Amino acid sequence: MTYTSLSSKATGDTISASDWALIDGDLDDLDARVSANTFSGCSLERTSTQSIPDSAGTLLALTSEIIDEGGWFPGSGATITVPAGAFPSGYSKIMVSLQCAIEWANGTAGRRTLDILKNGSLIGPVQQFVPATSLAVGQSNVRSFWFEAGDTITFQVYQDSGGSLNVNSAIVTVARVGYFN
Repeated sequence: MTYTSLSSKATGDTISASDWALIDGDLDDLDARVSANTFSGCSLERTSTQSIPDSAGTLLALTSEIIDEGGWFPGSGATITVPAGAFPSGYSKIMVSLQCAIEWANGTAGRRTLDILKNGSLIGPVQQFVPATSLAVGQSNVRSFWFEAGDTITFQVYQDSGGSLNVNSAIVTVARVGYFN
């Protein structure tokens, strides 16, 4: 959907049926552009610990909605679903900004990963080797990626410290930033 310029008209000129069709298309384009500039997305948290087993990818469960504009998240769980309402009329794809920050419990061995998955497939890996320390480790992953209606977004964590390790907290923000076909 694109804007189309009309031919010049003077006072008293008639507007043809094809001119009206162009005007109608331009109004649809304008409506889509205005709709796409309103916020659509969600901000979610995990405020309690989640035990992550050793050497097993585990979906990050989110327990609290800060905001959900457009019905992206069912209120709890691990899966965010891109709603059809996030798409302006006439568009089939949107660009989405994905941000996740977590805090791991103290642990002095192994790797920590925080991956972003689209429909179960990896689109944004982040891996971190943990130096010997007794401090909690923060980790974040920020990506932008394209989605279609019904696509799912999940965040998977992994650690191989030799035993279970907690994710102490998490915050996730998912926001539409553009649209295209």
